[in-house]
Amino acid sequence: MKNEEAYAALIKREPNWLARPVEELVKIQAVGSVYLAGHRQLLKKIKSGEIHIAEEDRKTRLAEGQICGEALLDIEVKIGQMLPSAEEMKKLAGGGASQKDAAGRFTGGGGNVTLPEGYRRKDGGSHNKAQYARALAANPAAVAAIKAEAKRNEDIPTKTAVINRIKLDALKKKVAKQEMVKDQERPDINIIALDVYNKLADCYAKLLQIYKYPESISKRNKDNITELLEKINEIVR
Repeated sequence: MKNEEAYAALIKREPNWLARPVEELVKIQAVGSVYLAGHRQLLKKIKSGEIHIAEEDRKTRLAEGQICGEALLDIEVKIGQMLPSAEEMKKLAGGGASQKDAAGRFTGGGGNVTLPEGYRRKDGGSHNKAQYARALAANPAAVAAIKAEAKRNEDIPTKTAVINRIKLDALKKKVAKQEMVKDQERPDINIIALDVYNKLADCYAKLLQIYKYPESISKRNKDNITELLEKINEIVR
């Protein structure tokens, strides 16, 4: 596939364009990424006033960049769906030639050989690239949210923005889970106060029983206990 064909496929997004073989999707992704990087620089210069163009032309350029950015995210999601999971990669590490099933997913071979070109370390890729593709495929809500956010802010959606959103959502869930565990581990403050109240009341009652004559307890100590009991009672209420 030539660069011109790859770019045309990215911008036109004809029906079932994502049903292409993974090798073609990787090629389209590579060409689109280079184009988008240059396009973002152009939009940056327009925004800063370094380049002056008509407002209508600016909106057209922005729309082109957004289309390209969304298409690249769609490709990343599709590739992530086609990649073997980390668990499958371990099972496939026994060696053998790379194979694909009817859906085009890589299902055979050993180690990095099962990943498409650009996602293998020997091709200059990394495990993180495959991991991020899987993450996008597993979090369609985050992808959709970044696309919508970019349109509202007149920006271009990026994979980095989606990954950051996924990480943020995961952190929020972790914190919420920790707080829930803490809430389950600690009883309600009113229950604690009631327990203290009951214990102090019991102690006061025993003091009265110990002394045949309650008057023998100093008025100061008696007032202190009574005052403390009243304060705890207010908390319980």
